[in-house]
Amino acid sequence: MDDLKFELLLIPTEVDCGNTTFNSPVNESDSNVEALACYIAGLEAAKCADEQERIVDTIKALKDGSNDRDPSGCNLQTTTSTFEPFVKNIESFVQRINTETMLKRN
Repeated sequence: MDDLKFELLLIPTEVDCGNTTFNSPVNESDSNVEALACYIAGLEAAKCADEQERIVDTIKALKDGSNDRDPSGCNLQTTTSTFEPFVKNIESFVQRINTETMLKRN
């Protein structure tokens, strides 16, 4: 898995998802590919007011970062949250992946 591009990612205050709940993988380190698919699926299913298309940009950035996506989606155990904690979970995931990628290169 290549570096995932997070700098384009969401600024939660610019996106309004109301009371929508999102699923984040609990055991994402078991399968980075499935975890990424789960996060992407959550963003693709989002019904949010997003005038600046931050969600679209984020999905594109996450997809561009990996050719290794499991098209079947997320088969991991998940936990639900509102939008802001979901974004923070994605950020943590991306940072972990990027750190692992950097360590492998060195």
